[in-house]
Amino acid sequence: MARNLVEDRKRLFAERNIELHFEPSESLPLVRGDERMLTQVFANLMTNAMHYTPAGGRVSMASRSVQEDDEDWVILMVEDTGLGIPMQEQEKLFTRFFRGSASRKMGNPGTGLGLAICKEILDRHGGRITVQSRPAQGSIFTVWLPSASAPAQMGFDFDPRIEDQPSREEPSPSAR
Repeated sequence: MARNLVEDRKRLFAERNIELHFEPSESLPLVRGDERMLTQVFANLMTNAMHYTPAGGRVSMASRSVQEDDEDWVILMVEDTGLGIPMQEQEKLFTRFFRGSASRKMGNPGTGLGLAICKEILDRHGGRITVQSRPAQGSIFTVWLPSASAPAQMGFDFDPRIEDQPSREEPSPSAR
């Protein structure tokens, strides 16, 4: 899924003279989730990184499996060499309609809903999103999703390593 997003956006990043790099882990466990909703999260993070990284900068995505507090997680990190986010704004980033000083300074379009929606999607998946940032040094947004070995939060599994996932729709009432 992330690989497809990177491929789809390479041209946009190249047009802005921003290097786009992807470091996928080849040994990720399955995660439970809605692929369309999770694609929305990753697309939003990539778009934000592109908007706030100046020409000549770099955006990197990486995925890996980690264990924290005896739980297995799949994480995807989006790191940029952009403007960074002041500490006092970081706690508000995931609040609806919050637009930071960088968005006002650069005149980037938006409503301040993107990161709030990302957080809500991840909450519904039993996951979370974190940020590390320093002004003038860039930001790292990390998406945490429980591995499929964790208790189920959604109705189906998908494999983040596979580029095209078959749709797993509910059977019609007559097929049950």
